[in-house]
Amino acid sequence: MSTVIRLTAKAGGLVLAGLLGFASAVSAQSTGDYVPLVQRGFGDYRTTYAPTSPSIGRGGAEVTLATSHGDFSLSRVKVFIPPGTKGFSVSWQPFFSGFDSRAVARFRAIPTVTNGIDVSPATAITDSTRTLSRLIAGEELRFYGPPNSGGMSVSNYQAGTGFQASQGGYIYFNMLQIPEGRLISLQTTIIVDEACYLSWYAAASWDAQGNPVDSATHTCAGSSGGTTTPPVTTPPVTGTATLTGINVSTTALNVGGAPTEKTLTILPVPSNATLPATCTASNTTVLQENLLSRGYTLNANADNLTAPVTFTITCGAFTSPTVTITPRGGSATVATTVVTGSDNRITLRTILTLGTAQRAAGTTVNVWAAARVPRNALFFTDDLWFFRTATGWGTINGLDIYSATFRRSVTVPSDGVITVEVPLGFTQNELRPFQVEVHMGYSLDTTTLNGSFVNLGRQWNSVN
Repeated sequence: MSTVIRLTAKAGGLVLAGLLGFASAVSAQSTGDYVPLVQRGFGDYRTTYAPTSPSIGRGGAEVTLATSHGDFSLSRVKVFIPPGTKGFSVSWQPFFSGFDSRAVARFRAIPTVTNGIDVSPATAITDSTRTLSRLIAGEELRFYGPPNSGGMSVSNYQAGTGFQASQGGYIYFNMLQIPEGRLISLQTTIIVDEACYLSWYAAASWDAQGNPVDSATHTCAGSSGGTTTPPVTTPPVTGTATLTGINVSTTALNVGGAPTEKTLTILPVPSNATLPATCTASNTTVLQENLLSRGYTLNANADNLTAPVTFTITCGAFTSPTVTITPRGGSATVATTVVTGSDNRITLRTILTLGTAQRAAGTTVNVWAAARVPRNALFFTDDLWFFRTATGWGTINGLDIYSATFRRSVTVPSDGVITVEVPLGFTQNELRPFQVEVHMGYSLDTTTLNGSFVNLGRQWNSVN
């Protein structure tokens, strides 16, 4: 039997208050909640920063590793600092806004500070040239960017200090408050002693995504400890072998998943062979080629997918395994219709049908709905987000993301069909000047799916 959720509109409608930071301000539970930054993507450090890769710089007995990401909306990220690191620079560019920026960072452990209120000019760093050495020494650092600054002082490299890290590991950044919930760009540059880097890489341990293992100890001698895949015990790749085939870092991309689930890397077979200069995907409508990292990332068109699609990649005479792209909503399907009342006020009726595996694994489901007023709508200079709860519209209450749910812990019916009826409390003509969009998402309270949030994307647009 299907489950139907009906919510009534609260008098007064939308509360005109902006959400300054990320909606995911809830404290992270593990290092796995932090997304690794690797060049322009989020995975395959092993290939991207191989000693012979064109993606790294070598000269003056040093190795230079860089990352660059634009229109950045992740709140928790991590950057791997190899053993032998001498310098670490961060270019952090939020949108120019009347609101401030606040973040924290820690080396080899997730930050303990989880509330932007605990970051202020008085508690933030003042000397960004000592950021790396202080983090590696075990300090948890706070960073603050004042309103209308368009930037935030995080870390700068000062040559000639004599500092060199004896141990490598991840620096974990938690962006507690960023204007508009995203950055214009986030770029990092890491300067490493060449001899130490080459020695570590030759005996490093990697996880399933080809990134250095979080829990391992990384020194110039290589990696030890932690839950690892077999380390590289052979010399660094030479690129001299004959190409006999190609593989991909993953055969499943997910439109509604984490950034690491939206990108893949082409892998030569054997690993020390060189890929041809040109490789082609069979479906380029929803893909963007990453020329530097030799792979593909889902583009904005992927949001329009309503059913899974597949593609392969061809490099010369070789074709990759088939890759499947799952549309937003995972294995669930979603359909939303507009119901107009006698007073012309709108109710959205969304039918969420969970997949078979989700029905078997899920015991209860949590449902969210949010209205977005985009920046540049009328006089707004920042995106505003409002969440629909059982009692009306409002903003997130503190750090409890579950306080913003439509309904929490709704029992999943046997057929997996849940109908959510959400009265907006307004007519389309009233909302159109504000260009209001309604977005939805859900999570399952299960032991196997770990309550992962699934973004269902935009379900209604007042402009159309």
